[in-house]
Amino acid sequence: MTASIRNFKAMLVAISLIAAAATGAHADSLSIDFNSYATGDLPGNNTPTDTRTAGDDSTWWVPSNAATSAEVRSGVGLSGSNGLVIGNRGNGNDGVIDNVKSPRLAESAGETGANSGVGGTVASGTKFVSSYNFRTASATAVDGFSFKSETYGPDRTSYFGAFYQTANGDTSLNAGAYEIDEVSPGVFDFVFRPIASNLVWGEWYRVETQITFVDGADNDVVDQFLYDGSNSLVGSVLGLKSWEEGARQFGYNGGNVFSVDAVQFQARGATPAGDVAFVDNLSYSVTAIPEPATLGLAGVASLGLVAVGRRRRA
Repeated sequence: MTASIRNFKAMLVAISLIAAAATGAHADSLSIDFNSYATGDLPGNNTPTDTRTAGDDSTWWVPSNAATSAEVRSGVGLSGSNGLVIGNRGNGNDGVIDNVKSPRLAESAGETGANSGVGGTVASGTKFVSSYNFRTASATAVDGFSFKSETYGPDRTSYFGAFYQTANGDTSLNAGAYEIDEVSPGVFDFVFRPIASNLVWGEWYRVETQITFVDGADNDVVDQFLYDGSNSLVGSVLGLKSWEEGARQFGYNGGNVFSVDAVQFQARGATPAGDVAFVDNLSYSVTAIPEPATLGLAGVASLGLVAVGRRRRA
């Protein structure tokens, strides 16, 4: 090996370390398949307030009130494994928010200075990605069905939902996402964006949500994807605005901009109590978005490596 090649390889290693350090900042992830959980109520399910300490944030689930129903049950997950049952305990669509929130990550994704969760103040240029499988508990149509998930920290930032509510004009089981957008000049409101219709009752789907946070107004990006049981794309909606725009534009959430470190679920059915949906294989992560300069260094290093390879083959 010539000295020039040794020097170049040393430079490549140094650049790789710089890139790893840049992308490794604000990185954390969690995967939950529920098989490691005991069946019955989730950890923290009897404490409808967020009173956890840093030591147990990776294991506790927290409901927003006593009406929330969430438990681990055998035989309802993928391939008959353990799964998470989402429902409610006697609370219909009365306007009360009855969510159950997943364990929080040690890091948060969001904008610089955002009201944060466990991870403390976040830096600009972070991304939150979540994925989970879900199916309706019923194999036949249930009018009034509603199942949703939101990326969550101190408050919600995005929204995915599946619905069958004939009173609202649904003629099949539909999926979509809400964003906050300008509905007329200077007027901002919640807007529903369809993703797919005619979903199959009792069949598994996978939901993936990606949020890219960038400092400043009107520039965060939310991408929502829906896949079927064989992981083929059923539908998507890209480039949505995060709910923080509502905070900026019309004082939603008291005008506060929040970071994200968890996922929360909510379900309602045609009756005021019962199982609504099953969830399995939940995963979510916080990662840093590489700076353009870092990407440029990696690109230069790659080109140099190609050039060295060509010289050696010549």
